Amino acid sequence: MLGTVATKHEGIDALLEQIEIHYDFLQATGRLIERRRERAAGRAREVLERATRQWLWAETDAERIVIDRLNDIVAGHVSPYDLADEVVEGLKQGTRL
Repeated sequence: MLGTVATKHEGIDALLEQIEIHYDFLQATGRLIERRRERAAGRAREVLERATRQWLWAETDAERIVIDRLNDIVAGHVSPYDLADEVVEGLKQGTRL
């Protein structure tokens, strides 16, 4: 643990040195690139999920299917999970909803 007092400029050099040492360690062990890859993969997944969600609601009849089956869901004949499975299976089969 390093003590610093920014207003008095105390410990700043030691802190910067430790940051550089840690950065060098991350780089030398491959952890830096690993972390960057993990962040990039997570971001790519988020973007893909958003694009897929937008496509689903804008370009398919998923909304109509939900509305059509709403009474079945409310009555407990079909769960939201069952309905989601039906829609996803239709998409997997290449059915243009």
